[in-house]
Parts: sequence; structure tokens; C-alpha cells
Amino acid sequence: MALCRIKTVEQLRGKAPAELGKLIGLDRVPEVRCLRSKLDALSQDHAAETWMATLLRQWMQQQPQSEADIRPDAAAGCLYVDVHRGSRPAVDRDLSRLFSQLNDMKFTFPGTKLVLHYRLLGETVASSAAAPPQGQNSVNPASQR
Repeated sequence: MALCRIKTVEQLRGKAPAELGKLIGLDRVPEVRCLRSKLDALSQDHAAETWMATLLRQWMQQQPQSEADIRPDAAAGCLYVDVHRGSRPAVDRDLSRLFSQLNDMKFTFPGTKLVLHYRLLGETVASSAAAPPQGQNSVNPASQR
């Protein structure tokens, strides 16, 4: 209903049920009376919240568990921690500085002899804080004039 900009259930009365049904994958859209009773049932006794929590729990159980972000390398004696980039470049710069400091301290993972090594995903092997962004020179363009 939201995609068709239909704000209330009663506004469905003037629409073609077969056309709206195609949008939601049914032969036709349910009658207003039926939709109203379903909405009433969902709004009683926190049924919507319970249903949402059940769906969320099922969805979380179906999600595959990824080990790609923490990778042990016993031969090198390292435990690599790959962190996804932040939403802003400033966050990435701060994380890069923090990871550089943490990597210099050479912390070991408790209960093992593996040294923790942090990095941002997509970052080059050399620190990105030291290297200029791709496509830019390290020389100031104003000084070349």
C-alpha cells in the first residue's frame, strides 16, 4: 500500500484488486474487511512486536556465520582482524591511526601466542595514512606553479 501511496485501507475500495494483487504476488488484493481484521489482530496484545521478534530470530539463525573478519595464521604467529570501513573518511583515518598504534604495541591474543594485527578492509599493505589517495600526487599542486 505504501508503494502505491495508499494511506488507508479504505482507499483500496476504489482500486482494481487484480492489479494491486500483482504487485504483492497474489491473484488479487484481499478485501478491505479482511485487511481491517488482520490489522486489528496484529495491533492487539503486542502481536506485531511478537511477530517481528520471531521473524528476526529466524532470520538471524539462517544467516551464515562468517570467519572472514578474524583470521588466525599460526605459521606467521598472527591473528588478523579485518575491520570494515566506516561511513565517513574521517572515521577511516581515525581507525587507521588507532590500528597503527595497536599494531606497534604487538598485543597477543589471550591464551595464545598469536599477535593481533588490525587493518581496514580495502586498505593497502602500507598504511593509507602515509600514502596519498589514489590519483593524487604527494606534492602540493599549488607549489608546482
